[in-house]
Amino acid sequence: MFAYTALPFSLAPQISFALFFLSILFATAAGVTAFLLLASGNLQNLQDQFDHRKKSHTLPIVADNGEILATKDELLFHIDILETKLKNKAAELEAWKGKLNKAEMEMQKLNNASGEVRRHYMKLKTDVAKTEDDCKEIQNQIDEFRRRQAEICPESADRRGHSCSVLSGSKGMSKIRSDTPPEAYGKGNIF
Repeated sequence: MFAYTALPFSLAPQISFALFFLSILFATAAGVTAFLLLASGNLQNLQDQFDHRKKSHTLPIVADNGEILATKDELLFHIDILETKLKNKAAELEAWKGKLNKAEMEMQKLNNASGEVRRHYMKLKTDVAKTEDDCKEIQNQIDEFRRRQAEICPESADRRGHSCSVLSGSKGMSKIRSDTPPEAYGKGNIF
């Protein structure tokens, strides 16, 4: 194999001087080139050229339908179409919001009316129940008085006329014939 051999001691200073000289030469050349670019005004053109390359490497814009929009006019046209769609959707949204608010107000009115109807229904239901109870109580009173009348009136003719006249409290009732049944005098109050 190749063995690394050290350079003779006498060549080492010459090589290091050559490397030093080359590095100074490259640094000077770079400085002079930079000075000349700045002095000539081409540096701005160079920067613009690099910026243009960056801009030109942007990805193409693809529309919803798959069409590639390459020119400024195509982009503006597509933007106009999208703005028109946005205005239409915004108008549609406002219309739906209006309908939603109207429906909500109608529901609130129905809810209020339903509450009033419910309260009126409950009042009527309570009144009906109270009237039914009153009817039952009056019917029970009528039945009780008929039962008492039936107990008192079927006795003998003399006592019957006297008993019935006492119950009715009327002079006309004292002339009851003994052969007339108590039901003939009517249903209801005997007073």
